[in-house]
Amino acid sequence: MLKAVLAQLVEQYHGKVEVTGSIPVDGTRKYGGKMKKGLLFGLLILVMGCSSVEPKEKIDVVIVEEIKEIVNENIDPISKFSYEETYLNEIPETVKFHEKYKGGHPQLLDYVFVRTSAARIRELPNSKSKVIKKVKYRERLKVLGKVKDYTLVWYKVELPTGEIGYVYGKAVLFRTFKFEEAKKEIVKLENFINEANKNNEKLLVVDSYVPNPNNENMLRKKDKYGVALDQNIKAKYKNQVIHLPDGSIIKLIEKNKRTSKIKASWYPEDYFIVENKDIKTATTLLTQGLNKAIIIDATNQNLMLFEKIDSEWNVISYVYSKTGDDSKLGFETPRGYFLAPVTKYTMWYNSPVEEDGGEAKFATRFTGGAYLHGTPIGKLEEKYRRAALKAKEKNLGTYSGTRKCVRTTEQHAKFVFDWILENQKKTKGNEQKISENILTIVI
Repeated sequence: MLKAVLAQLVEQYHGKVEVTGSIPVDGTRKYGGKMKKGLLFGLLILVMGCSSVEPKEKIDVVIVEEIKEIVNENIDPISKFSYEETYLNEIPETVKFHEKYKGGHPQLLDYVFVRTSAARIRELPNSKSKVIKKVKYRERLKVLGKVKDYTLVWYKVELPTGEIGYVYGKAVLFRTFKFEEAKKEIVKLENFINEANKNNEKLLVVDSYVPNPNNENMLRKKDKYGVALDQNIKAKYKNQVIHLPDGSIIKLIEKNKRTSKIKASWYPEDYFIVENKDIKTATTLLTQGLNKAIIIDATNQNLMLFEKIDSEWNVISYVYSKTGDDSKLGFETPRGYFLAPVTKYTMWYNSPVEEDGGEAKFATRFTGGAYLHGTPIGKLEEKYRRAALKAKEKNLGTYSGTRKCVRTTEQHAKFVFDWILENQKKTKGNEQKISENILTIVI
């Protein structure tokens, strides 16, 4: 309805208003092509307010031409449907990219992958349209936009051949890199830490990790946020009990003999009451700057590395990943703000389905038994290690499915390992205690 009214106004006022200024079209080309109805509504009000303008009268803003441009850009030229979203498949201009990882980055940043045995790519977004191609299970396709035929969602996609078509929304799952959102989360945590230091408030971390390599007697009870108690602590707020994850960054409000009143950086609650034995001082947050952050997007199955360069957060790497899922052997990777304490050359694991278990290289622990590590390889897979790595790594960026850890390629895991330790001397032995602040954020 709104677009129809705008189109009518364009026709009515086109050529009747002389312009001396301009309105930046925020939310369209510059910032990922996502159309905002609020912007259209604002321009509509401007036009309606000029309904009494005499021909050729000068005003200070672009009205008709900007509306015309927005209306046209928000229409899919092939299907003639309005875009729900459009995608540019690139890092936004608002986020700086300073490439440090030389192992290659994904070509597809906005994509869908096929979740059914096969998906039909059609000429138009309707089930009666001609089929251009059938695409196999888990194949990825570049997404250009999302449209709706009444209530049915369709994605406009580009095939590797360059052909453009449409795939039914329920046949695929959408994935994207949220660079801007990731940067905002870093700044939010950075402000929490800086404010605490400015006000001489003690910064702490939850310290409740107990190794459990055989997955024995796991505590599966969940709180209202869906977080299990296993390897986490009970945090009381009024009559509620929240399971605060190990490694969570918190600040002290008041300390008593056996308990403390704290504020958790991730949670909206004003305070929690926790036992003193479950928390410890975050020494590095008090003495060192904040320069490195790992952002794990558990919804979109990818991760981004940020580093502060010339006082500004830059993306230095971005890759596909795989996060945890609830199962008999593990848990969903918890969301939150964490401080990574240790990293290892090798993390060994036990498995009831793989004889003698296996190993994952370059593993950085950030909460409980959750590590960011390279692709795990069972002992029986060592004979054909390269082929096993290739087979497993091609599924990154699709479904979740680890026990709680976050999986990346072995090559990228090594880069993360070296990047974390680049400003300290490595010690003998497998485990390396991290001396620098490595902020780890799971969104």
